[in-house]
Amino acid sequence: MALAELNSIIGNMHAQACSIPQAPNVERRKKLRLAMPFPSLVRSVGARRDRFEMQGVLDDLSSCSLNLRLARPVEPGARLFLVVRLSTRLALDVPAPLVALQGVVLRTEQRSDVSYGIVVLFTRHRFLYTHPY
Repeated sequence: MALAELNSIIGNMHAQACSIPQAPNVERRKKLRLAMPFPSLVRSVGARRDRFEMQGVLDDLSSCSLNLRLARPVEPGARLFLVVRLSTRLALDVPAPLVALQGVVLRTEQRSDVSYGIVVLFTRHRFLYTHPY
């Protein structure tokens, strides 16, 4: 299956699961989103087959997708593994709930700062025991 075809299928899945088409600049999402800057650990394989692990910041989270800020771009169609710490407290020695997520990158956008906005559609998730990150 070609990458373009895979991206089209994933995009259609996301559109059916998470949005309602409307006029431009109007909120299209039908799923509620939690918009908090949660710290996350991201693992994946880059375009050159180089494995990477880095810290990111989750901008928002719904029941089927998330928006993530990373210091590097990730190709659409790439699979990501994330562990998100559901706390905005900076003290990592304080226990906080964690969720492990697997997903597929729908799109990557360069932001005005040095980061990239990554949109990920979930394929799996699992809540983990509460412990320091």
